[in-house]
Amino acid sequence: MTLLDKRELMVCLNHKITALPEKQRLVSGLKEFSQMSLDDISGFIGESAAVLLHRVRTTLYSSIEQFQETGRC
Repeated sequence: MTLLDKRELMVCLNHKITALPEKQRLVSGLKEFSQMSLDDISGFIGESAAVLLHRVRTTLYSSIEQFQETGRC
């Protein structure tokens, strides 16, 4: 993957992240940047953080696969 491809992939992923439902964005941010445990996040939002994080990762992994196959977001 070239530097330009990596840049385009990052733009694509940023777009996908901003398009996520609010709670999915929140869980992802709390887990990745605040290093909170899934139990703490679940208590904070009142839902299963593990399920929401799984949905986030599934969406992003799908986007990466699509980008690698087609070169498009």
